[in-house]
This record gives sequence, structure tokens and C-alpha cells, in this order.
Amino acid sequence: MACGAGDPFVKGGQHRRARRTVGARARLATPGDDALWRYQERLVVAVEAHDVEAAAVITNESLVNATDRIRAQLASPE
Repeated sequence: MACGAGDPFVKGGQHRRARRTVGARARLATPGDDALWRYQERLVVAVEAHDVEAAAVITNESLVNATDRIRAQLASPE
């Protein structure tokens, strides 16, 4: 049996990886779209300041944004 075969956590990770790939490809194909990097600078500043609450808020904003973009991409006909 392959490592992690049948493990729902591993399978969930594979599904998340596929969704991230879909979202990243769509953003890279859109000129001028900074959605992949928009949160990075703020997150680095929060981490360097040891501001856990700010880092959590920024991470959540990024995840919500990514989820919305991926849902829109998957729903649109290609």
C-alpha cells in the first residue's frame, strides 16, 4: 500500500493541492494581477513583529480571497 493510501487527510491534501494549482495558474495568466503576492509583505511584517493576531488575520484574508478566486475559476466555462 502506498504511503498515505486510503488516508482521508492525505486525500484531502491532494484535493487542496489541485485547487491551489488551479487558482495559481489562473492568477499567473492574468496580467497585472497581484493576488498571489498581495498578502505576503503584510504577513512578513506581522511575523517579524511577532504579531500572531495580525498574521492570523492576514492568513485568513488570503485564504478567503483564494477560495473565492478558485470557486469562480472552477465555475466558469473554459
